[in-house]
Amino acid sequence: DEDPVVSTVARGLLEEVTRKRTGGLIEIGKLLNSPPAPGEGRKADIKSLWSAVRKSLQRFSATIDIQHKTLICGGKVVGWGKRRDISKLLRAQRHKEYINQLKTSPDQGRTFSCVSAHPASNSFIRSGRYISFGEYRFAIKARLNLLPTKTVLRRCGKTVANVSCPVCNMEQETLAHVLNHCGPNEGLIRARHNAILHRLSKAIPTGQGRQFLEQSIPGDNSALKPDLVVLDELSHRATVIDVSVPFEGEGLLEESRRAKVAKYSYLEGILQAKGYTDVVIDAFIVGSLGSWDPLNEPLLRRLRISERYLRTFRRLCSWQAIHGSYAIWEKKRQH
Repeated sequence: DEDPVVSTVARGLLEEVTRKRTGGLIEIGKLLNSPPAPGEGRKADIKSLWSAVRKSLQRFSATIDIQHKTLICGGKVVGWGKRRDISKLLRAQRHKEYINQLKTSPDQGRTFSCVSAHPASNSFIRSGRYISFGEYRFAIKARLNLLPTKTVLRRCGKTVANVSCPVCNMEQETLAHVLNHCGPNEGLIRARHNAILHRLSKAIPTGQGRQFLEQSIPGDNSALKPDLVVLDELSHRATVIDVSVPFEGEGLLEESRRAKVAKYSYLEGILQAKGYTDVVIDAFIVGSLGSWDPLNEPLLRRLRISERYLRTFRRLCSWQAIHGSYAIWEKKRQH
C-alpha cells in the first residue's frame, strides 16, 4: 500500500478477477472475504495473486476491509502498511488454532489446557534453560502421553495382559498414577513438593513477616500443618499457603486449589482471634509436568515477590516440577 503504483496494479487485478468471476454482480470486498466455491483454484480457473490471499484469509479466519485498508483477525484490526504487526497477528492466530486442536484431542490433548495457560509452562521448549536433555525429552513425551506406560502400550496395539502398575499392583499404570499416586514413589513425590515449597519460601522478601514451614499454628488443636504460614505482626497480615503439585488435566489444577483452600479455611477464625485482621488462605499450584497456574499470581503479588525476579521464579518452579517428575519416571523405568 506504500507504493501507489503497486497498490493501483494490485487493486486492478482484484477488480478484474471479481468482474470475470461474478460478472460484476458482487463487490470486490465481499468476494475477497467469502469462502471459495467448489472447484475454484483448479487448472484454467480465473485467478491471480488475490486468489492466494483469499485462501489465506479463510485459513486464518480473517477478513480485509477494502475501504479502510485494514486486516481484521481474532478481533484485532491492523492497517495494511504494518506488515510486521500483520505477521505477528497471523502467527498468533495460527498458534491459537494449533493449541485448540491439541486441547480437543481425547488423549494427547488432556494436559494442554493446563500447559498452554501461561507462557512460563513452556519457556524451556525454546530456551532449554534450567533443564537437562533427558528432562526435556521426558517433558515433551509426557505432555503428549507418549511415555510407555502399560495403558499407552495397550492403546498402541501392544499385547499387555495386565495393565496394573508393576510397582504397587493397586491401580492401572497410567502416567498420572506413576507421577502422583503410586505409593512406593511417595518419597520422590514428597521431595518434588518440598523443592517447590522451599523455592517459594526463599523467594519471599524478608520484610514480609515471619515464616513457619510445616508447623501447626498456636491455638490450633488439629494435627494439620500448612506448608507455609507468613505472619506480619506490624500490618496484622497473615497468609496461609499450601503447595500442591497435581497431575495436569481439564479442571484438575482448579480442583486441587479448591481442596487446599477448603482444607485450611478454618484457620481464618483462629488467626483473626489472634489479632490478624487481613487473613488469606490460598494454594500455590504447579502441575507435575511443569504447568504454571495463572491463579498463583494474586498470591505472589500479596507476598510482594520482586517483579524483576518473578519471570525467572515461574520458570524455575516449572523446571522443578519437571525435574522431580523425571526422577520418579526414571525410578519406574529402572524397576
